[in-house]
Amino acid sequence: MIQIISWIWVFSGVLLILLVLLHSPKGDGMGGIAASGSSMFNSASSAEASLNKITWTFLMIFLFSSLVSSNEIIVIDVRSLEEVKTGVIQDAIHIEWTKIEEEITNLDISKDQPIYLYCRSGNRSGKATKILEKIGYTNAINAGGINEAAKKLDKKIVNYSE
Repeated sequence: MIQIISWIWVFSGVLLILLVLLHSPKGDGMGGIAASGSSMFNSASSAEASLNKITWTFLMIFLFSSLVSSNEIIVIDVRSLEEVKTGVIQDAIHIEWTKIEEEITNLDISKDQPIYLYCRSGNRSGKATKILEKIGYTNAINAGGINEAAKKLDKKIVNYSE
């Protein structure tokens, strides 16, 4: 899905550039095409109006796809604080699995944002994933144990700092 959105983003971006280039301060852009006798448009003003509609449409597509593809992943360590102090995946947030339902609301994230959860073996992160799914999170993923998750997410295990 993300790859499709990325292609839409690239396509709409390229089209926006072309459409902006067709807008001409001298009036020889799309209006120039209409004035040259092209049967595609009745007049220079209808050509420019059409170009404006198309440009705004692709601008909205570009901005929407930018917004959707900007959903960064969230990584949550659901182990106990004592375990977390032995090392944590880089950029992970610590929320113990028994507190996930209450504490997830403290994060400013959408319910469809990718959330990777991990623990020592994958058992507690599996329970936390089910809790998040139960309360409406549609993209909660059990990444397994810390070593497996670090490899899967291509992140380092670092020292924990509060």
